[in-house]
Amino acid sequence: RKRLQETGAWLTGDELDRELASATKDCPELLQLAQLERISDAEICRNYEAEKEAYDADVKDIEALEDNLKKLTDLELQLEEELEAEQAELDKLKIQQNKTHTDCAGLVEEFDSACREAYEDVQNLIGVYANAAEKKGPPVVWTQVPLDLFIKHMDTYYNYLKYHVDREFKRMHNGALSVDDDHPDEQSSEQSQNMKAYELLTCQNNLISSILDEIESKKELNSSEALANHAMEIYNNGEVKVPESIAQIKVELAELISRRDTLEETNILMDGRLQETVSYYAKFVITNILVENGRARLERRKNRLSKIEKLVHFARDMGHAPSDLLSILMQIQLRKLNEIVEFVNDARYHVAAEYSHATKRCEFMQKEQDKFNLITTSPTYKQNIFNELFSSLMLGVEKQIDALDLSRKQYSELLVENKRMKEEILGSDLDTRIEILRP
Repeated sequence: RKRLQETGAWLTGDELDRELASATKDCPELLQLAQLERISDAEICRNYEAEKEAYDADVKDIEALEDNLKKLTDLELQLEEELEAEQAELDKLKIQQNKTHTDCAGLVEEFDSACREAYEDVQNLIGVYANAAEKKGPPVVWTQVPLDLFIKHMDTYYNYLKYHVDREFKRMHNGALSVDDDHPDEQSSEQSQNMKAYELLTCQNNLISSILDEIESKKELNSSEALANHAMEIYNNGEVKVPESIAQIKVELAELISRRDTLEETNILMDGRLQETVSYYAKFVITNILVENGRARLERRKNRLSKIEKLVHFARDMGHAPSDLLSILMQIQLRKLNEIVEFVNDARYHVAAEYSHATKRCEFMQKEQDKFNLITTSPTYKQNIFNELFSSLMLGVEKQIDALDLSRKQYSELLVENKRMKEEILGSDLDTRIEILRP
């Protein structure tokens, strides 16, 4: 203070009040702190309670704001998930539309190919009839031949076919071939098949028994011959070969016993293998016989098939069949052409309807695009009533009395408009229209 008085900076009276007012203009609380000694404890408590209540209110507002922000975050995440689901559904629809487009393109290609084939057939038919009208080439229709001559040709041709069938097949009844004896399997019942299987099994067992008997007979014969030869060697034309000592006799006995044991073991082993080998051999013989029989039957059926093909050639290509087939072909082609004309008319109608629906969809999409552009270019708080309400809530601006009712009304109108636009854009089912266009 002394220093301030010496420097002339000590203020009193009105000057002090003016300087304090100027210094505490932005923060009036400082003036209250400067006058703290003149404020009573009761007033300080009241101010403290007021500040505490204001602080609690601010804390509640902050907590409410945080809850609202959390809810908005959850809504944003939910909207993102819904958008992802909608995008996935849209991708599926695109894939389905691409597949439908590919199928339609394939059908169009098949239709084009059928049209080209029909055109070629018609051109060939026109050429045939043009040649017939100009009397070029052999007769192709019965109207080009006199009726009596045509009947005579048919009788001659029928007699030739009858003679050919009697000579080649030898079995004819009312113009149909009888079943030959080479088809036992096709007419045999299950019982006859079982009987044949039993006969084959019996033949196989008999073959095994006969082979074993033959082998046993050969074995006995060979053993008897070997025994006789050995006896002849021992007697040696009267000069019997007898061991000179007991030791030599024991050695020969031991050698014979060893050879006997070895031969018995070998015989047992060979008997087991012989049974299996004979069984395999019998099966092989039976199978070979069946294969040869099947090949013979196959050759007979091939010969019969060649005869039938030759008969079909004579009956179909060498007689009056081409004229009948030509007439049938013309009728079939005419019916197909009528179906094609009807299909084209239906397709034109459906294409025109699709074009009309597509035009409407384009118009609606353009309107919605204009609305979207208008919304995106406008300020955020003016984009819709909900943003406006949230902005007024955050800024503390007094909202309109009927803002909530207005928002509900706008939301209901938006739902109705979306439903109407969906019905007008989608129209009838797309898959149903595509199925109608299929031939």
